[in-house]
This record gives sequence, structure tokens and C-alpha cells, in this order.
Amino acid sequence: MKRMKSNLKVTVSLLTATGLLLAGCGGKENGSSGNSQQGADAENLGIYYSVEEESFFEPEDFLPLEAGEFCDRERAFLTKDYVSYFSWVLNADNSGLYSYLQVYDRQQKNWGLFDEKGDSVFYEGESYRIAAHTPPFGGLDGRMYQVVYGEEKSYLAEINGEKIQRIAGELTDKEETLCIQAESYKYADREGRFYLADNDNLRLYCYDANMKPADEVAVPGMVYGILQGKEGEDVCWYGLDARKNPVVKRVTDGKTVAENIEGIGTEYRAAMAEDGSLYFADTQNMWKYTDGTLQKVFAFVQNDYLLSEIYGMECTEQGDVELLTDMDSELVLLTLHQADSLPEKKEIVLADYSPTVQLQKLIARFNRQSREYYVTCRVPDEGQEWADFQQVINLELSNGNGPDMFTSGLLLDVEDYAEKGYLKPVDELVDDPEQFGSGVLEDQKIGDTLYGIPYECSFFLSSYRMEDLGDRTAITLPEFTELVENSDADIIEENMGGVDLLVYYILYDNDDTTYIDWEEGKSHLDSEEFLRMLEFAEKYADRDNTDKKAFAMSSSMTDISTIKTIYSSFRGNASLIGFPCKDGNGIYVSTNAVYKNAATKNPGGVDTFLRFLISEREQKRYGMYSSRDMIKDGYGSVTLGEFPVRKDAYQKKVTKEVRESYQNDFYGTQIPYTDEMTDWIYFIRDHAKPDNPHIYAVYRILLDELTPYFDGSISAKEAAEHLQNRVQLYLNER
Repeated sequence: MKRMKSNLKVTVSLLTATGLLLAGCGGKENGSSGNSQQGADAENLGIYYSVEEESFFEPEDFLPLEAGEFCDRERAFLTKDYVSYFSWVLNADNSGLYSYLQVYDRQQKNWGLFDEKGDSVFYEGESYRIAAHTPPFGGLDGRMYQVVYGEEKSYLAEINGEKIQRIAGELTDKEETLCIQAESYKYADREGRFYLADNDNLRLYCYDANMKPADEVAVPGMVYGILQGKEGEDVCWYGLDARKNPVVKRVTDGKTVAENIEGIGTEYRAAMAEDGSLYFADTQNMWKYTDGTLQKVFAFVQNDYLLSEIYGMECTEQGDVELLTDMDSELVLLTLHQADSLPEKKEIVLADYSPTVQLQKLIARFNRQSREYYVTCRVPDEGQEWADFQQVINLELSNGNGPDMFTSGLLLDVEDYAEKGYLKPVDELVDDPEQFGSGVLEDQKIGDTLYGIPYECSFFLSSYRMEDLGDRTAITLPEFTELVENSDADIIEENMGGVDLLVYYILYDNDDTTYIDWEEGKSHLDSEEFLRMLEFAEKYADRDNTDKKAFAMSSSMTDISTIKTIYSSFRGNASLIGFPCKDGNGIYVSTNAVYKNAATKNPGGVDTFLRFLISEREQKRYGMYSSRDMIKDGYGSVTLGEFPVRKDAYQKKVTKEVRESYQNDFYGTQIPYTDEMTDWIYFIRDHAKPDNPHIYAVYRILLDELTPYFDGSISAKEAAEHLQNRVQLYLNER
């Protein structure tokens, strides 16, 4: 059989990063915030932090990108008043490089945009152009600086929102080169004095507040940044020494302030508090260095903060530590406030054989943001087989025990468990059913009651050549057979035998009672009409898998890129209206869901998590995490989720996939997405039905009784009689 509906996911291989996720698996649009309180780490140092998150969801959405353009690289910077986000933009053929600079005002909560194709900026009556092809930088003085161009000269300027606040000083050709090249780093101290690091030549150039040269310092290794406690105090640089170990030294005399700071990664950030204490952070941990002692004070991974990169780090006047990070493929500002204690949280257990990357990240976000609950994932023990794990979970559930929640692939008979009261209905958790794609909620209903909260979905459909279908938006079985017989097709579908052809193209539709009336329990498989369908299937089955002309192609669509395969198969002219169907379209949606154990001791916590699971914000995050993000985060072949179930999140995923397709097509060998393709992608979402065909229940009977017919051993009439008797017996006993 080509396909059987299944919620089981298979993980091929996991890199270290996945282990980190499972360790942690255990808002608003822009500037959305969340608070959590976390401990330092397993060492229990008695230091606790309340962590506030402010996430900036997809800054690229605010860019006026044209069709075929995409953001290739991004950098971000942090100051007291601003967050800046710098994007390099390419077009479809990887040419036409230009840039955008977005500046987020932390007080006004809005974005400003600089763009090298835009109008000039005026300052004191003179016209200047912002150098949007090179990143700006933030100073310890809380200001943001950028290179600007006059008519003939270049300058370093303080920028404020979308304006030039002041011209700091004129740049020489050498200084301009240092400012704009990627290998140099630019800084300003609390007095507004400037520093340019030339890491190729191991030099740190020092300037006054007007960009006049003050000193040239030889450094032993790479400079990452400068540190200064208070205005008027010594300025230090931090980075790596000659042996590539983290180090902090004074700029004026080169005296070492901190060294032998073992355990910190080579890619790290640092900040200095007003009392002179040093803070270091890499993507794993944060440390505090005081009086020559290095102490780990916060473990990011252990506390579900899965950071990909730290862009910047600052100590505030209030004694907080701020980190601008790339977390969950988003730009996120973390503010850590030292706290006296931790709140008590109640544990909720979710059983899942192989959680997707997106689901693990979602659980980590829930654990960070919830002040009352935390979710842990129960997965098979090392060496435990899938079937054994499933059996244990189902036995616990049937005995009134087990985890608080289950993912759909684990339960052997959802309908039976619901009837026996083992599962709790969850209808009240869905506030707006209209926000979900067609058939999504129905796929998890038993009767009229919703038992599973769907969080991702995939589709199953058939496609055809447009010239064979004409302008049809749906097709019935009689229309289908007539079109096939009047075409020049040799087979219905490549590699599809007679039994599967009957299953998918003739018997899959539950609403068609011509051959089996599932509601009434009546089989008509010995009718003349079914005999004709047997002969039709025998004629158009693909027996020898040789090169023949096919009429259709069925597809399981778990990713948007599947539509490219379909279009390629039909040479750029396809109709994706689905299988033959009595009413509507034979497009079927299959969902993965989470079920609530009726015996849970934390029903309120389960409800809170399930609402979080299908919230607009989390569904968008779930859908927008792509294979490119997975590679960026360092994963190998792991389980990647499918389509989000909410319409708004689905649209976000499609938009991102189309945008990133140009970026992923490095060699220019892929066919591009067209407007027609994206129209079909939305058509599929809006015309799907639940993928719960009753025919699967008798597939083994079909295989047993019809294989001899397709082998030529018995007649169609004899096969139909045998089939009718066995299927009717099944219906009588059901």
C-alpha cells in the first residue's frame, strides 16, 4: 500500500543541539514580553534571576522587499535606548546587494527605517546619506553611531531614530575603511570617545570625542568590545589573547584585569557594572567575575533559554543585565533581574515518542513564561522500542493513571478511550474555530466533540495536468473515469497497483455510499457498478512499473515545497483539486494533536498549555521555523514539524517559504514559486476534509480478496462476491 495515515514520526539522527532541547523539554506582535524566574544552575549558588523577554518578531516583515528579494545576513546591536537590526538584501540571482537599517526605539516601541535607496537626510542645512551598507554601532554612552556621506567627504555621526543628531568628526580614508569593513569593530566609551579595532593587524586605534587620533595600542589577540564601569573610570577591552583564551585588559597600560577565566566559550560577550564587577555570557551560561573569582550565576540551557547567538550585553543603572540574543530564530532582548527566591511551579507531563524541534522550542517558551506550571516531555527510555513505549502509555491511561497529556501517535484507539471517559473533551479551549484551516478541528472530533487540540497538519491529495481537467475546481468519480477513458493515459498513477487504485480513487470518500454505506453498515461491492470499477482499476493499474503515461499523481504534502515537485511532474501546468469526491474536493488534512488525560491532577495547567499551543503567536512561531533555521541552529536530520493549523500562521509560513526559496536556491536550479502555486497552497488549506477514511479498516480484506483478481487467477465477479461477504461481515460485527 502506498500510504496509510500515521502520526508516527521518525527521527533519523540527532546532533548535540537536540539533546539540549530535550533537556529543556522536560504575547504581542512587536516587543512582546514574558517574565519567568529561574535558578542559577545545578550548583545551587543561592543566586536567582527573574528574566523578562522582549521579542521582536520577524523585523524583515517591516521591510519593503520586492518580489525575489531576501535577507541574506543580519546583525543586531543594543544600546540603552535603541535596538538596531541590520539586514543585507539580495535579489533572486544573488546580485544587487544593498542594505536596510532598522532602529527600534525602546521608549516609543516603534521601528524606524534607513535604506540606502531612500532620500537624503539633512543636518544643519547640509545633505547627508546614511551608509546603510555597513552596520552602525552602539556606544557605552547610550548613543548610536554610523558612517554618513556628504558631497565629497565621509563622517562619523550620532544617529537618533531616523535623524542625524550630530556629526562627531570627519573620517580619513583609512578610518572610513576601518569603519565599513566587516573585519573591524567600532566602539564608544561613556565619554563618547571612539575606538576602532583592526583585528587583522592586532591594533586598537583610540580617538577623542571628535574623532581626533589619541593613541594606537597593540593587542595580543582579537578585540570583541570595550568595558567601562562609570564615566571617568578606566576603559578596558575584552576579547581573546594570543592563545585564544578569554581576557580583559586595560586600554591605557595593557594591565590584565581578568584572565584564566576557564569555562567561557571563545564566542562570548561581556559587560561591566558600575561597581566594577564583570559579567560574561556565551550561549550556555552567564558568569560574574568579582575580586578575581569567576562564578557561574545563570545556566541558559538548563532554564530553557536556547540561544543561537548573543549580539550584545549591557549592565543597566538599576543593576540588571541585558542581553540581545538570537533565540528560536527571533531577535529577543533578555533582561535579568536578581531575585531573592524562586516560585513553586507545578509539573505537567507530556508523553511523545519523538517531539518535533518546533514543539520542543514551544515547550521551552511555555516553561520560561508560565509562573505556575512547567512541562516536561516523557519520551522512551534509552533502548526502549516504540511499540513497548506505546503499550506502557496506553496501559497507564486505561488504568486511570499516566501522563497529563499525550500526542496523537501514542494512543491506540482514541474513539474507544473517549467513550470510556479516559480522555477529556477540549472544545472550550478553542475560542475562534474560524481561525483554523478547513477540516482541522473535525479531524480531532468524535461525533461533535473535540478531544484533541491539533497543532500541526499535513495534506493528502491528487493532482492532474491542467489541460486534462480544464477549469474544474472539483471532480466526481463519474467525471474522473470518463476523463481517464477519453485520454491517452496508460495508467492512473505510476507505481500504483489495482488495490491501491481502488482505495484512493474509488473508495476513499466516506460520503459516497455507492459501494459502501458506512453509516448504515451496508456493502454493495457485488453490484454491477463495482464490477465496472474493478475492470477500470485492472485496466489502468501500473503492474510492471515501466515508463507509461500517467493521468494523475497523489502526494502527501508535509511541506510547501511539495508543490514544486507536482508542478515539475506536470511541466509547470498542474491542477491540484484532489481525488474524485462526491461533494467538494478530495483533499484530506491529517493533524497531529495533544490529548488531555481525564485523570490529570493539573487540569488547569493542561488547559493553559493547550491554549498556549494554539495561540496565534505560538502557531506563527511553529510554522515559521524552517529547515534553514534548523541548519543555522546546528541540527542534523531531526524531526521537523509540518504546517501550522491556524490560517494566519499558515499564511506566515507560506510567505517565509516563498521568500527564503530564493536564498536556498544557491545554484539557481530550482523552479521559483509562482502566484499560481501559492494560490493552490491556499486552496488546499481552504478545501480540505478530515483524513479519516473508513476504508483503511478493511484494507487487509481488499488485499486478500482482490490480489487474485489482479493477478488473473479469478474473475471480477468471483472476487467481488468474496469481497462482499467479508466486508459485510465486518460491518455487521462492527
